[in-house]
Amino acid sequence: TFEVQGGQSQQVQWGNELPVYPRMGQRHLLPVDTTLHVPDSSAGPCVVPHLHGGNTESDSDGLPEYWWAPNENMVGPRFVKSLYTYSNAQEAATIWYHDHAVGITRLNVYAGLAGFYIVRDEYDTGQPTNPLGLPPSPYDIPLAIQDRTFDLDNQLFYPSSPAVATQLFGPAEYPDPTIFAEVFSDVIIVNGKAWPKLQVEPRKYRFRILNGSDTRFYSLFLDPGVPGISLVFTQIGTDQGLLNAPVPTPSASKS
Repeated sequence: TFEVQGGQSQQVQWGNELPVYPRMGQRHLLPVDTTLHVPDSSAGPCVVPHLHGGNTESDSDGLPEYWWAPNENMVGPRFVKSLYTYSNAQEAATIWYHDHAVGITRLNVYAGLAGFYIVRDEYDTGQPTNPLGLPPSPYDIPLAIQDRTFDLDNQLFYPSSPAVATQLFGPAEYPDPTIFAEVFSDVIIVNGKAWPKLQVEPRKYRFRILNGSDTRFYSLFLDPGVPGISLVFTQIGTDQGLLNAPVPTPSASKS
């Protein structure tokens, strides 16, 4: 997780040290559908980081053709650099970064290449004395919610065969491996852990909720465990910054 100050520019040296996974003629952890426009992965898994929601110069924006292989042994046709500059010229917000390589973004994010990027400013300082009275650390908690499927060896599984596509969508001439328009997995992970629990105190918490799933959307609610008692969230922001005023809401939908 990055935590930065709004208005203060910074540079990030991104690196790619991913291992090579020989599989189906590709060198990626997950099956790559070569019928799509994808990077040349002969030198290893390719990546390019994109700051989703950031006010960023083009050469540091992680556009899909700016990818590079491990140790930059091979680069995309529009590759410029891997030392990115982020101006952070924006209000306090909860945004995130993720891989953006052409044709394999879904695979790289599914494999775990994503994280939080929290922008602070003079109002949302993160300190106990912040002028808005917002809960500070450790009561300010980012929650990255994602769905995943695991095989019998507890390894990540991503549907990719014509047989599975036939079961889901009916008979057709599917390539091997097959790309799917939608993927709904059966295990929910939060910050990389499956079905986690959090011990909380009887006080206010600030949850920064990110939906990092491939397709799934969520409707989150608070369950007090007592019949006839209801609890509500107080929404104070979106992924681009704070709202003008707090809004009580019975559920938090994330799509």
